[in-house]
Amino acid sequence: MLVELVACGVCHTDVHMAGAGSVLPVPVILGHEGAGVVERVGAAVSRHRVGEAVVTSLFACGHCLMCATGRMHLCRNSRAGGGAAGAQLHLGDGRVVARFAAGAFSRHVVVHENALVGVDPAVPLDLACLLACGVSTGWGAVVNRARVTPGESVVVWGCGGVGMAAVAGAAHAGAGRIVAVDTLEWKTDQAGLHGATHVVNGSGLSDDMASDAYRAAGPQGADVVVVTVGSLTSELFSAAYRCLGVGGRLVTVSAGAPGPLQIAPGDLNVGEKTIMGSLMGSASPLHTITELSRLYRAGKLNLEAFVTGRYPLERVNEACSDLLDGKNVRGILTLR
Repeated sequence: MLVELVACGVCHTDVHMAGAGSVLPVPVILGHEGAGVVERVGAAVSRHRVGEAVVTSLFACGHCLMCATGRMHLCRNSRAGGGAAGAQLHLGDGRVVARFAAGAFSRHVVVHENALVGVDPAVPLDLACLLACGVSTGWGAVVNRARVTPGESVVVWGCGGVGMAAVAGAAHAGAGRIVAVDTLEWKTDQAGLHGATHVVNGSGLSDDMASDAYRAAGPQGADVVVVTVGSLTSELFSAAYRCLGVGGRLVTVSAGAPGPLQIAPGDLNVGEKTIMGSLMGSASPLHTITELSRLYRAGKLNLEAFVTGRYPLERVNEACSDLLDGKNVRGILTLR
């Protein structure tokens, strides 16, 4: 399928894939938070039609055990590279161009129909792209994975695009206290737009910061901690873990830095605490994107508040630099 893209979010995962240790060869086209309109379809395509508004997504085969049980985000046959996205790309000299997921840092993409999700045309495409990954991931980590219930206390460590979505998800779930933790004060201020009730600023590693977050969550600590920082170190993991109260759940959606994570087994056991990961919101992208689109239309999800910068494609390097420098919650590439 050929899709003309309108916008693409700039996610920390793209920067990770471009960095040292990436499994993808160069040259490589990054970008996985794309939104656009179907321009052409192949003869075998059955799920989408020309003119349909779509967002890019993880490839899912549709028939493995994970897909058959509604967990398409964990598809056993999913592949992150160009093979999952669709046709192989080449430069003029014949060299193969790799891509991460759809390779949506571009104006057109050729992708497999199973790597797209139709989106409500009432959602502007320069906002719908956020549903492809960032908002779905943070929201789902709280609502689907942690299963926050009304009155529980939630600490969100890291207030980028995914973290802000976790804050919004916690507010939607009825959390009693929502503590936004970040090293940048302007980001924790922004978190108030999404429902944060308390904020903590600091280095991200200190005992004082962990203690402040613990107390802000309530006298017994946090019921849920969601870690959404760009790169999870063992020191930061330990600080986030110390925010948990008895029976608490820690959910991480962060890419980990090399090195072991340290926890006290006795505390884990006696405190009956839970540590878990979350990928793509821990639900089928079709379900998540449809539900979040509905909430946007109902005025219950402020997607515009996530966008803190817009860039033409020619300024993609600036958009990535601004992400790393902490200047954006979510930067958007405008592609037409």
